[in-house]
Amino acid sequence: MNIEEQEFENEEEWVSKIAKKLVDSKMDGVALLFLESIGPTSHVWSQLARLYFQPLFILIGPDSEKLLAFAEKPENIEKLVKKIEEYQIQKEEEKKREKAEKKRKFWFFKS
Repeated sequence: MNIEEQEFENEEEWVSKIAKKLVDSKMDGVALLFLESIGPTSHVWSQLARLYFQPLFILIGPDSEKLLAFAEKPENIEKLVKKIEEYQIQKEEEKKREKAEKKRKFWFFKS
């Protein structure tokens, strides 16, 4: 396995983790709005982040440079948007399944 494949797997892993975290914390709507608005100009925004928020990246840890490099590519932003939408659909289906399960479980209590 070469370096490019390892980085690609790492990016896919990041996309999945970030999307899952956003959907679980119910920040998916805000994140989608933000990502869709900065998507085409993500390279510019990541450069501004490097300039102005560099002192805060100490809090993120050693992966902050990788995160900025990830955010520079518009195709990565698009992957993240698609993954968030995918997790939203999964969560809605789980809610519907749970609701149907509750109705089926307690149908004899209704009058």
